[in-house]
Amino acid sequence: RFLRKGTPSDTSRRLERLLHHSPAHTLRVSARPQVTMLNLLAVLALAPTAHVIIRPRDAIHAGDSSVYVDFRVMFGDYSGGMPTTGVDIEVPTGISHVNPEAISGWTISVTQEEVEVAHNDGSHTWSTVPTKVEYRATDPKYAVDAQHLMKLHMGIVTSCYFNDANTNTVWNNLYTLWWKTTVYSSTTGTLDMSKSTAYTAVKSGEESLYSTYPQLPAAYMRIVPAPGSCSQRGGIEFAGTFVAEDADYETVDNKKDVLALIDQEVVGILDEQLQGRVLEYLLNAETQA
Repeated sequence: RFLRKGTPSDTSRRLERLLHHSPAHTLRVSARPQVTMLNLLAVLALAPTAHVIIRPRDAIHAGDSSVYVDFRVMFGDYSGGMPTTGVDIEVPTGISHVNPEAISGWTISVTQEEVEVAHNDGSHTWSTVPTKVEYRATDPKYAVDAQHLMKLHMGIVTSCYFNDANTNTVWNNLYTLWWKTTVYSSTTGTLDMSKSTAYTAVKSGEESLYSTYPQLPAAYMRIVPAPGSCSQRGGIEFAGTFVAEDADYETVDNKKDVLALIDQEVVGILDEQLQGRVLEYLLNAETQA
């Protein structure tokens, strides 16, 4: 919990001091048993280097006519050094439209499918919705370096129906949409996409984000039943339950909330320089072992 206080630079300095401790040094985190310093660093390195995140962090209002989001793809093949040349993003149920922004040197294709929408009253309707967005580099010169952050900008429209357990869950008491993502890396100078890294784990209940490691978590966003386009129905359908709209429903600031969701409560606070230092420390420790 000492990581919660101070500026980002203060936090970085604290973590840098920790790097000088012996791997056998122990540290108590929250109310859980003591863990080795090396295990803690493994979590620190895992969170920022093996993840796909969505910005803004604030929760999205269900039924909004248009919302603009960023997908931030972190290091598809950091350890191997192969550049990123492809990204597949599976669109969760409840998203009725996507409009990805063009990227110079990349092609973008959106798969549309007619899907059956189940409702709480037992009725069903059919709707054509996006199910996948595929990004591909057109030439090796447009590949994204393995140590660089890739940003994908996309406009989305949310609906009022979220009844798919594969992509819609109640996680830590919040309504969560999961965007399963696969990142493809290629041998330098090629587009062979010889390595893929999947971020597809979906969480529910009070699970920790990395509780299923080495299966990595999907990108996620929160939605709230605030008054909006779903007002005619009086709320949204989520995971088989009707959720009434709430005019006082406050948006969720995941930057604050994420500390309580992750066991070690440190995801999202490492700067890029320290990320590299932590990973280098771990690799060296593994080599020496």
